[in-house]
Amino acid sequence: TFYARHQLGRLWTAAAELQPNHCVVDEGLYRRMRHPIYTFAMLLNLGFCLVFPTWWNILFTFFIILGYARKAQGEEAFLQQALPGYKDYTQRVRYRILPGIW
Repeated sequence: TFYARHQLGRLWTAAAELQPNHCVVDEGLYRRMRHPIYTFAMLLNLGFCLVFPTWWNILFTFFIILGYARKAQGEEAFLQQALPGYKDYTQRVRYRILPGIW
């Protein structure tokens, strides 16, 4: 997640918003998937669940993964409307979260 944030640089924010001179980042991890920060955050939570396999961790992990998936969908809707070139980027980089799957 830290490497993906580094690749976004000044464009990274917790909420979906455009920065001055915002552009599409399509280098590094963003060449393979559109939301690598969410990918690795989900994997981190899944790993935590596997190390501590209790019913509440499984439930928590399910909701964390669902939340990141929904956040990615919302960001994409916003960026397709607000950021020129993002729609073309989604056609070049087909996968949101997991390359080859989704």
